[in-house]
Amino acid sequence: MKSKLSVLILFLFLIVFSACNSAENKQDNIIRNKNKVHVEVGDNYQVEAEIAKTMLERAAGLSHRESLATDEAMLFIFDKPDYYQFWMKDMKFPIDIIFINEDKIVDIKKSVPPALDDGNIEHYPPVNPAIYVLETPAGISEEYGFEVGTPVEMELTYN
Repeated sequence: MKSKLSVLILFLFLIVFSACNSAENKQDNIIRNKNKVHVEVGDNYQVEAEIAKTMLERAAGLSHRESLATDEAMLFIFDKPDYYQFWMKDMKFPIDIIFINEDKIVDIKKSVPPALDDGNIEHYPPVNPAIYVLETPAGISEEYGFEVGTPVEMELTYN
């Protein structure tokens, strides 16, 4: 009888664990299989941002692109908040780097220029930990009045 009870408890535990793990994996898979996310910053800026979610996508970022239109952006998604540093290696145009934690901006690097070809590449860490980083064309944060504390909302798009 005691053996059957142990097996039943183990079985129930596995079912509960599997269900919880399945819900987490579902969200991970949704993000992993999507290319865009709808981002709203403050009251008047909205963009469908390309998602850089893998290590390889984050390393490449916007490098080697010729430009970024005013209605384009890239969102970097990390596993946990931290002081992720960005650089402008192989960039051909300036950008704004907007660091986001939870639902607000925690730091902004405005109009960051492309790196010079002198081998000395500057790094841009946030002053506070961030779990997301939004890269926009240079001047967007100034034009729309972004500042530390500006609210940010994100929603996956299904296209």
